[in-house]
Amino acid sequence: MIRCKSKFYRANLKSAEDKAVYDCILAALESQKNEVIISSSLMNGISCTLVDLVLYVRMDNPGLFYVDFQKYSFLNQWPDRKIVFSYLYPITQIDDIEARIVRKIDSIIREGNVSQLTFYEKELALHDYHMENVTYESAGKSYHKAHSAVGAVLNGRAVCEGYAMAVKLLCDAVGLSCLVLHGTATNSDGKGNHAWNIVKLDGKCYHIDVTWDGCSKTDSQTSRNCFNLTDDDMSQDHTWDRVLLPPCISQDENYFVHSGNYFTSSDELRNFLVKGLKNGQRNFAVRINHKFQDESKLKGIIQDSIKSLFMTNFLGYTYQFQYDNKRNVISIAVKIPCM
Repeated sequence: MIRCKSKFYRANLKSAEDKAVYDCILAALESQKNEVIISSSLMNGISCTLVDLVLYVRMDNPGLFYVDFQKYSFLNQWPDRKIVFSYLYPITQIDDIEARIVRKIDSIIREGNVSQLTFYEKELALHDYHMENVTYESAGKSYHKAHSAVGAVLNGRAVCEGYAMAVKLLCDAVGLSCLVLHGTATNSDGKGNHAWNIVKLDGKCYHIDVTWDGCSKTDSQTSRNCFNLTDDDMSQDHTWDRVLLPPCISQDENYFVHSGNYFTSSDELRNFLVKGLKNGQRNFAVRINHKFQDESKLKGIIQDSIKSLFMTNFLGYTYQFQYDNKRNVISIAVKIPCM
């Protein structure tokens, strides 16, 4: 059984009975049993619902990839309650799949030399691994796998929950505190259910949405727009249970702040672009601390930066940029033809 080290939801249960029921459910599923009996004495003392407790077990333990959490049921067995589970794989296949997951995780860590990195660098390496090796899976294709770590780790295809489960498995494997959370998110297709992660670095918590970044990357750049965000950043298009989950208020380990690509004025941004272009850089990703009135202002800064170094009227330069006005992140790709 792949046991995760950090169990946020269990640690934050309110009563001893809540924790005892959680432990009963987890023990049964780790033993690959189809049912668990919850005694009436425990039922009388729990402060949250059995549905919530099953959900907490699920989010704390992505190693339970073989459980069909969409199809469990409750039965009365007076005076106790019974929870009946079903599995996505034959019992005889579970150990083999688990061993493959463990080998793959070990390979990812070894080949990326992840164990030798700082915690921030570990998180970034695992984020970028998903950018390069996992694609978003549309509904209906290997669907149950896409919702679990199996989809992301073994098949390279997952939906948001599969991404988040894999991120937690990998973070736990390298000693990085991480939790999976469920909420909603709004994109061009509308509002829907969503899953992502919160990590803790140096005692401070940050949102990381690998799915969101994976769907935003381009051929020329890896997106890190959603790497270590605050609650304010994330709430632009995500919602979640702020009472239950830890606050994320620091920007210290935000990707752009940490890498020095965070600017507080147009002049700072312009100077950075000019210096980069002068040194041969053609792809940029930066963050600013305020929102421009419109994209024409951004275009003006980019054009001015290029014109300060090149005879642009003769060279016929081109550029592309994306402006994430929810995160204040600008991605720029400049093409300067050879003279």
